[in-house]
Amino acid sequence: MGLFADPDNTGSGPETEMMVEYYVQRLNVEKQSQFGPWGKDGEGNPVLLFPTAILELLPEGGHHLLGITYSSAESLGEAIRQRRGIYWSRSRSELWIKSADTGENRQDLLDIKFNCDGTGLSFTVQQHGVFCHEGVKSCFQSSINSHESSKK
Repeated sequence: MGLFADPDNTGSGPETEMMVEYYVQRLNVEKQSQFGPWGKDGEGNPVLLFPTAILELLPEGGHHLLGITYSSAESLGEAIRQRRGIYWSRSRSELWIKSADTGENRQDLLDIKFNCDGTGLSFTVQQHGVFCHEGVKSCFQSSINSHESSKK
């Protein structure tokens, strides 16, 4: 079923805040802070980042990798509260709410998973529109196999 029993019920209230606290505490800050990556907030203060794989849930039940982003503890909390794709923008040094600028290419957050040591995340989303800034569905368009075969 995923993280959210009712994906239309976006979050405020004690249950949502308990969920935010639980998931933010699962981030392995101690281990991740040894290696980074680090970003900066708008005032130049360090922000610990967690690599985040973005997976689209396919109608037949599988997943498709859309891209890799970074999450902070703050962006993870907001993603859970709003049940949307919300990440940390390294270039703008602020929260990045997917589709906030244009209203297009929105992501509904369906599930969050942590890797085995709490230093990486995967978000399963329902993608509306494209994910990649180049106007295509996925940031992963090239294959080593297709590149190799074009060299022959």
